[in-house]
Formats: sequence, C-alpha cells, structure tokens
Amino acid sequence: MLLGRSSRTLLVAVLLLSSLICHPTHIHAESMNELIKTVQPENSQQMVQQSDLIVYAHLNQSIKRWNTGKRLPSGAHFVNAEQLLQIHEVLKGSVQEPVKLLTTGIDPLPQPSDPLNNLYTGPLADGDYLLF
Repeated sequence: MLLGRSSRTLLVAVLLLSSLICHPTHIHAESMNELIKTVQPENSQQMVQQSDLIVYAHLNQSIKRWNTGKRLPSGAHFVNAEQLLQIHEVLKGSVQEPVKLLTTGIDPLPQPSDPLNNLYTGPLADGDYLLF
C-alpha cells in the first residue's frame, strides 16, 4: 500500500507527535547481545536529517527473543528481541530485505512508571509504524 504525499505527511506528523519513534538497525553478529537504548531526538527535523533510513512498515507478532547475559542490580535481565519488518514504503534511503528491528527490553517488565521503560522499550506491538 503506497501513501499519497498528504497522507504520508499527516502520518509523519501524527507519529512524531505521539513519540512512536524507533530506530531500525542492521544486525551484526557482534551486536546481538549489545543493549539498544531508545534515543529521543531534540526535534523532528534533526531526526529526519540524521536518519539513514525512514520506512513505513508493519511489525507482526513473530518475535525472536534472547537473553543478552547482562543484568540490572535488581537481578532483572536485559533481553534483546528481533522483529521482521514488512516494508510498505521506503521514505528515505534504500533497503535490502529482509529488514529486522532489534530492540532491548527488561525481563521481568518494570512497573509502567519506571524510567527504564523509556530507554529499553523491548519489542513493539503488532501494527504499522513509521520507523527512523
């Protein structure tokens, strides 16, 4: 499904405002157990300028998870997750499929108010996303 220019602009604006900002990453063998922190850009222009790739994509419920071997002082584990992106449209850059999203989460999940949730989001829910 391709988006028209006005629909694409509206989608970008809505997602920027709602802070559903994720960073797709190339997965290299040496980074499989690295911790992936969510980074909030200073503003939307900076985010667009600094992104090598911007895609409108679908993530489904198929998630591969593994323990990174790293722990918090509380004993909770850092867990990485890999999700396959189904690309609807490439808005910036170019991709060679398959494209995967790598994120880090915490197991067991922290309380919703815990600031760690903003740094280590874990896998994303099933749905369509604009990914930078």
